Amino acid sequence: MYDDWQVTFYLSGLASLASMPPVSEQLDKTLPRQQAIAKAQATAQAHLNNLFVTKLTDALGDPAVQKQIGSNWTVAWGPATFIVGPNTVDWQTGIATFTATNSAFVVQNPTNLVLAIAGTNPSSWFDWLAEDLIIVPGVTWESALQSWGNAGKPAAPTSVTTPNITSGTYVGVKYVLELLDAKHATLQSFLSNLKLAGNQTLTVTGHSLGGALSPTLALALVDPQAPLTSLPAAQVRTYPTAGPTPGNAAFAARYLEYFPVSKGESDWQIWNADVWNTYDLVPRAWGIDTLLFLPALYAGAFEYSAADLARLSGFVVAGAAVSELFANLAGTPGRLDTTTIPGNFAIAFAPWDCFAWQYQPPNGETEYLTKPQAKARGIPDSDLKPISLLEQVVFQHVQAYIQFITPDAVAPPQTKVPLPAEVVRRMIASL
Repeated sequence: MYDDWQVTFYLSGLASLASMPPVSEQLDKTLPRQQAIAKAQATAQAHLNNLFVTKLTDALGDPAVQKQIGSNWTVAWGPATFIVGPNTVDWQTGIATFTATNSAFVVQNPTNLVLAIAGTNPSSWFDWLAEDLIIVPGVTWESALQSWGNAGKPAAPTSVTTPNITSGTYVGVKYVLELLDAKHATLQSFLSNLKLAGNQTLTVTGHSLGGALSPTLALALVDPQAPLTSLPAAQVRTYPTAGPTPGNAAFAARYLEYFPVSKGESDWQIWNADVWNTYDLVPRAWGIDTLLFLPALYAGAFEYSAADLARLSGFVVAGAAVSELFANLAGTPGRLDTTTIPGNFAIAFAPWDCFAWQYQPPNGETEYLTKPQAKARGIPDSDLKPISLLEQVVFQHVQAYIQFITPDAVAPPQTKVPLPAEVVRRMIASL
């Protein structure tokens, strides 16, 4: 049976069950183009929501999963997805494709509620660009709270010393709050009416993009400037993993004021801090120094060519330039409290012990193992094949966390294997 942190991490992964390849819908060409697209989008939205409901219900009802996370979890709100628009429209063939942009759900047991927010959907270009990569000019925290709560307009930062968040974080939280479930209840309306018993806690969690949105939304629930709920801050906590920096240093200080770190005995047992892998690119954004240091870690593994490392360096230099622009407009990006979890990617190990290799068992699915893991299983180095740099980056962002926090997870909720390098390659090319 998992501990509370492991259960929360597992549930956060289930939020990405709606992240799937785009769905295709037939356009009604008897309608004007925009009306036809809107009709197809509504159909796709209902289809994705139904799939999400089915997958989440199946996961929570799986006896093998219940042995790990418990059998008393029920859905309190959602699940729900949001489609910002079509991925592609081919009017000639009459086909449009759609994919989920944001998704979330709330589950509960007698003592805990968990709000799980999905990370980036690899199939959603809106996620990549509008929520992940566009961080400037930023939004003042005060105007963000007012906008989310009263439909006011967000304002660009006028001071680098007051709390400000990235533009992408603002947009992501906005769409998450607007998620509409099958009962026609938005997440915001559910949370605004939520009452907790004295022994109950609401945990807001997410991985990757969800690791930035979850602590930001949690603070919005309790910040006395313009709280979205009447919940006491003492009954709300967060468990973000692999999250990029959601705002400036003043925002990080504001967050810490209401969400102090609470640690357990194990490295993953920590509330209100971003749990991150030192070899992971994503949580190094948007700190300039943390981004620029990453290529040196990869070079230390002696696994990749100078050309590969030059491409990685170019990517992080571009990210650092964006970070510097944000710093000039909104203040230096400020990390939330963080903890680096050890294990197969511990900084205590040599870098070459922390990188994944591909292993194909004689009768089984392809696995991704570090050399110490392979050695522990009696697998010789000769049976391991290198993976591309882009696959390695994605492994360190997804699979490495699963292997350490929930190594024996049944049907891991996140991607079982690194995403195809083409996904990351196209994302980088879009910059």
